[in-house]
Amino acid sequence: MILQRRMASSTYALLRSLERRKDKLEKILKGEEKPKPISVNIEEIEDLEERKRWEKESEWENITFAKNTEELKNEIDTIEVLIEKAKEIIAKVKKAVKIPLTVKIRSGWDKSSRNFLEIGYMAEQEGVDAVILHPRLKRDGFSGKARWEDISELKSRLSIPVIGNGDIKKGDDAKRMIETTNCDAVMIGRGSLGNPWIFKEVNAAITKEKIPNPPSREQKGIILLKHLYLAVKFKGELRGVREMRKHMGWYSKGLAAGSNFRKLAHQVNTFLQAKALIIDFFHLKDEDSLGWAFE
Repeated sequence: MILQRRMASSTYALLRSLERRKDKLEKILKGEEKPKPISVNIEEIEDLEERKRWEKESEWENITFAKNTEELKNEIDTIEVLIEKAKEIIAKVKKAVKIPLTVKIRSGWDKSSRNFLEIGYMAEQEGVDAVILHPRLKRDGFSGKARWEDISELKSRLSIPVIGNGDIKKGDDAKRMIETTNCDAVMIGRGSLGNPWIFKEVNAAITKEKIPNPPSREQKGIILLKHLYLAVKFKGELRGVREMRKHMGWYSKGLAAGSNFRKLAHQVNTFLQAKALIIDFFHLKDEDSLGWAFE
């Protein structure tokens, strides 16, 4: 069974729920410190040096239960065995780290195994600090509508924070999720793809401040260039550019001539090719003024 620990999509939203570290939280929200999540494969849990690294580099750990359903069925015959396996892994991670630990789950694998309440309760009993629920079934993928009522039900059963996830596409969605489910925070995933401005919008909606205006075509292009540059800087040109192809598509969603841009984006192989395509499509006429994006 493969489980992976991942960085939260919204560090602000996640940290709001970890009340045991209020002093550090206040410093983070004031900009005096930065949160430090870390992604580590669960297979490394037995490595003592990894445990030490987690403690030194992380502010929290999250276990995301994720695996292809068919592969899982080949390994685990019953839901009861699955829950015991999950319990065993959570206990190992909890023992390995002293920082806050969260678990991210779905509502279940299919209609016959909607076990989010059992998993959530078990996680709470094992000392997990918060549970993140994406209220879709594994078989659903990302199709259909997220069942926010599952978040509400889980929240009513647990005493630890519950973080809602799923179908957060704008600020009002996050506000409505909190109001209708009583969840402690929201996690934003796919809603941020090509739309990093969503975090400001969500924060404004939750705090009842004025919702910022949506970014212009040019503003989207400038941030996309910065994104491209950082991807190449951290992952190398070949991998960075190839991974950015899909991001270029997400940033262009809803814009005129976006379809053709996405076709061309899937053909770029170098930083200069991607950069030229972005500058042309997003109408960034003064290339010299974009120097800051490459620092």
